[in-house]
Amino acid sequence: MKWRDPVSVAGKLREIKSPLLKAEYCYTRDELAASLSRYHPIGKYPVVQTYARGVGLGHMIFVYKGEALLSFQHIRKAEWPPEGGTSTVCSSLPPSFHPEWMAQSVALLRHIGWQGAAMVEYRYDKQTDTRALMEINGRFWGSLPLAYHAGARFAWLTYSVLGLHEIPEIAEYRAGMTCRYMTPETRRVLTMVFNPGYIKDRTLTISKASVVIDYI
Repeated sequence: MKWRDPVSVAGKLREIKSPLLKAEYCYTRDELAASLSRYHPIGKYPVVQTYARGVGLGHMIFVYKGEALLSFQHIRKAEWPPEGGTSTVCSSLPPSFHPEWMAQSVALLRHIGWQGAAMVEYRYDKQTDTRALMEINGRFWGSLPLAYHAGARFAWLTYSVLGLHEIPEIAEYRAGMTCRYMTPETRRVLTMVFNPGYIKDRTLTISKASVVIDYI
């Protein structure tokens, strides 16, 4: 369960002394009913979504007059919180990784008439090689440093096209580059090793040794 607009309900939740939960997992029908009952007094309820397993897959795209001038994609190897959130370790993917998916993301942005940079975000399940659409972030994103260091210069392209009205030369980006967001990644590792009970997603399997080795 996740609130569509947390700000709009924060005050009402304080009035009934109920915490504002960013995300909540319910594994049975009874758990779901009990969780929803807490919100009867305010008459507003969070969105109930089907669980999508996997990791984050981001399609970063710059669209100008219906044309995708720059496309870049990355896979999230770790996130904070561990259930899914801010990218803490991510790697650039080659254009050959499911190009048909990227074409669908471009078509989606064209359909809504988007101009500029945006990220179409999915949840990718490696075991089944499928993905579920999560959202469109119509802004620069937290993993922008990965795109920059891989050679996908979205900030410069935005300034050049929308500010200077010039389209610069666009080079191919480098696949296989990895970036790490050290502060939340350290917090993730410490939580998974010393406080795994904090993790709300019971479906996550944790190997403490693998977590530590990967971090080092």
